[in-house]
Amino acid sequence: MGEPVRKPESSAARAGSCEHVALALALASLATACLPGDTRPEPASVYVTVEPSERVALGIETDDGWRITFDRLVLAVGNIDFEEDDAACNPYAEAHYDRLFDFAVTGREKVGTAYGLGTCRIEFRLRSPSFDALLGPGATARDVAFMRIRGTDRFSGDEQASVLTIGAAVRGDVAKRFDWVFRRSYEITSCETEAGGFATTLELAEGAAGELRLEVRGEELFRSLADDRAQLRFQPLADADADADGLVTLDELSKAPRVPVGSGGLGPGNGSTGEGSGAAPEAPADPSGSLEYLIYEELLPRLLRVRGAGPCETERRSRR
Repeated sequence: MGEPVRKPESSAARAGSCEHVALALALASLATACLPGDTRPEPASVYVTVEPSERVALGIETDDGWRITFDRLVLAVGNIDFEEDDAACNPYAEAHYDRLFDFAVTGREKVGTAYGLGTCRIEFRLRSPSFDALLGPGATARDVAFMRIRGTDRFSGDEQASVLTIGAAVRGDVAKRFDWVFRRSYEITSCETEAGGFATTLELAEGAAGELRLEVRGEELFRSLADDRAQLRFQPLADADADADGLVTLDELSKAPRVPVGSGGLGPGNGSTGEGSGAAPEAPADPSGSLEYLIYEELLPRLLRVRGAGPCETERRSRR
């Protein structure tokens, strides 16, 4: 039995079909014309970048004669937005995502762009990477997978990793290595300026375009205390290498007492000249008296700030 014969469509039917299409298009155009336009003024844009400090890029020369270099300095930067309680700020759009970088190999990179008007306090995060974090130079999907594994240490319970630091310190013919994982995420704002204001408080005028440069300051992990005037020192960390295997671990630093510092936050020049005695130092009775506490609790929040500005306000944020 043959295929049924389809009758050709009459000219009247074709005309009716075209009329229906034309009517639908006209109604769609009419509906669009009835929608109110966006009458808000054009916002200002804030283009945010991040880069390693000069010391991270070129090597850190400490005040006690060590040279520190990073093989890897991996962390995620993102969540560029405006503080919610700013009545003087009219936010339009924010960058609620993160990028993962290895600052031992990358230069200046884009983080995101935020849009707004008025007097706005911008904030950003140092954080563990999200599962869909954008990968910058040096960062890999393997880094994301590793850093998203939850773990517990003396300062964080069931948290993802936020910072990976691998590197070496050399003085003369003595070399020490470190391989540290930190599990703290921070929301950062109110970065101080020398003039007394904040580099993160921005005046956003209609249609203007500005830029905010962030900086990762790996050298902050080696200060004698949490103060920009404090010396950079590695010898106390080298002395904490109790088993003298050349690797300074956070566990060893938890047993090493902080070195007393002088007035004004400035420590002595060289301190000990030991190379790791092979005997564990006497552990501080109070954990806050350890070198691990100094690095993890007091120096780590200083890792990210606005380039050229002073310390910032930080608030711990969990990724749960």
